[in-house]
Amino acid sequence: ITASTIAASNASFSALYAFGASSNSIVQSVLSNPLGSVVYLSTNSNSNVILGAVMRNGAVGRGTLYLTGASSNTIGQSVIVNSVGRAVSIINGSNFNAINLSTMTGPSAGEPAFHIKSASFNAVSQSYVANLGGDAFNLDTNADWNSVSQSTIVSNSAAHQALLLSGASSNT
Repeated sequence: ITASTIAASNASFSALYAFGASSNSIVQSVLSNPLGSVVYLSTNSNSNVILGAVMRNGAVGRGTLYLTGASSNTIGQSVIVNSVGRAVSIINGSNFNAINLSTMTGPSAGEPAFHIKSASFNAVSQSYVANLGGDAFNLDTNADWNSVSQSTIVSNSAAHQALLLSGASSNT
């Protein structure tokens, strides 16, 4: 799927939902859902590639980019924005995913811009993660063996962390 616009306006559904869908590509596309998650990669949605995409939403909950049980996916050269909540959530056995050369932002005091929980061996490189109102990047319970390199992580909140490690181990 190249140079396309993919849009939804529904809190219960995503602009792009993948369940058991593998080896697909989204390139140079704009995806949006002002009420819910934008890209939702669910169980066994593996080895997908998203390059040069813009993903935008304005909803709390899952996140603009939401991976649960989805592994070995690559997101690169993308902009991922949530105007009120999480930009990225990688949870529940979503392992070996890579995000590089991307910008991820969310302004919420209640939710981090980037959240990894119960997921391992994910890599973020050469990227920018910011939450000017709360925690920027949260490596949460059982987020083990993940890596962040050559990236900038920013929080301007006096009451929050740029990088929060909570029950996470062996990350580099």
